[in-house]
Amino acid sequence: MNIIAILLAITLSSSAFSSYLRLPPKKEQAIKQDAPIEHFHWDPQTKIMWLIGSKSLWRWNTSNNKLQKVRHPIIKVKTFVSHTDDYIWISTKNRLVGIDKAELKEVTHSIEIGGEIYGLHEWGNKLIINTNHAVISVNPADLSQYEKKPRQISRPSYFGGRFLWSYEKGLQITDKHGTSKPILKCSTGKDKPAFTQNSVIYFCKNKFYRFSMNGKLIQVIPNLGATKISAWSFDDLTHSFQFQNKVLEVFDLKSENRQTFLLHHKLDKLEVHGSIIAGLSNNIPVLEVLPTP
Repeated sequence: MNIIAILLAITLSSSAFSSYLRLPPKKEQAIKQDAPIEHFHWDPQTKIMWLIGSKSLWRWNTSNNKLQKVRHPIIKVKTFVSHTDDYIWISTKNRLVGIDKAELKEVTHSIEIGGEIYGLHEWGNKLIINTNHAVISVNPADLSQYEKKPRQISRPSYFGGRFLWSYEKGLQITDKHGTSKPILKCSTGKDKPAFTQNSVIYFCKNKFYRFSMNGKLIQVIPNLGATKISAWSFDDLTHSFQFQNKVLEVFDLKSENRQTFLLHHKLDKLEVHGSIIAGLSNNIPVLEVLPTP
């Protein structure tokens, strides 16, 4: 049974515009008590949504609507979160911990990182850790480490292309020689940029700025409508924006086709998985199913 059929069988709320899946009210209230939910990710293969709040890790099986709660001391002191197929990776100020997605009981991997951690993400089949003195590549299979050329950073950052991209209050790039250059100032900017195959996108003051991987500004995408954007997602296939009036626009890059949908929820964060929109609405996890032609 495909995921759309599963959702329609479980969910009891639908309209001509979309269908959606939420947890029962008591379970939603339990998650809200762990607010803010600072990280979420829905896996379209396992149909599991992972949520990380202020104290707990939550596992929502959207196939049967079951919810599991896991408390672990590292959650309280987390700084960054990333996923590989089998593990959730959580960093603290100077430590990396891997939690097995299947077991959820034990911390199966734990390594000390020399230096203060300012970024963590997956790149290919490696974990990339940005510290205040270097970029470190870690193989999740055996935890072997490879340290790239030292780079001095002191802000949250992401390693992409040939640069470190620091993204607090604007964008700044640092090259392999340690030379830093601001490329966009933004006093309100705090979200991590979106990285596609050939570009980096940053949201600031109701505009999207697209940069090439060498740091050159190549496009500014303003929101020309009267309604502000509440959530957005960029990947190699689609650009998606949701506005505060719950309207979702999805632009297919290959066909250059733009579609508009009315969702049931105003989302604060979203992921696009084909016709499935995973998101957070006021710290509540939601799946919305877009109608198919």
